[in-house]
Amino acid sequence: MQTLKFTLPESNNSEYYNLLNRSNSLIVRRNDINKSLLFINTKMWYSCRAKKILAAIRPDVESFTTDALKWKNEATNFILKPHFIFPDGDHLQLEFQHFIDNLRDSAHRIETSINLLENNFNNIGVFIDSQLNFRLAFSSFIIALVALIVALIPMFLP
Repeated sequence: MQTLKFTLPESNNSEYYNLLNRSNSLIVRRNDINKSLLFINTKMWYSCRAKKILAAIRPDVESFTTDALKWKNEATNFILKPHFIFPDGDHLQLEFQHFIDNLRDSAHRIETSINLLENNFNNIGVFIDSQLNFRLAFSSFIIALVALIVALIPMFLP
């Protein structure tokens, strides 16, 4: 079995490496935003404060989505019209396929990151809204029950 080692000089292929580095920085940004989303205290009594925190995170999510989509478009354009400068070797087609697949994988990870982040953001928002609605419904039930009791008291008093 033969082991192949592929090398792509960074000095001649700066656009490719720039795309990969930006992809990695986008993933780090996604992780930071996702951590801040997941550590929001969504207990019922903190839901108003959680809604304010979620509103403060919204610009970060929108900025990430915009940057990620821009990166994905650039990566797709590079994949469709690649321009590599390989050192001379025997397995140029295999090397080409390897580096293109690596970039395709990064594009897929970025797309998945966008979906994950937007789903987490929307799910937390819906969860907070449902807690606020539950609190409102429960308060309305208690007020209606008290009003019913107050209305029935004169009927049973002589």
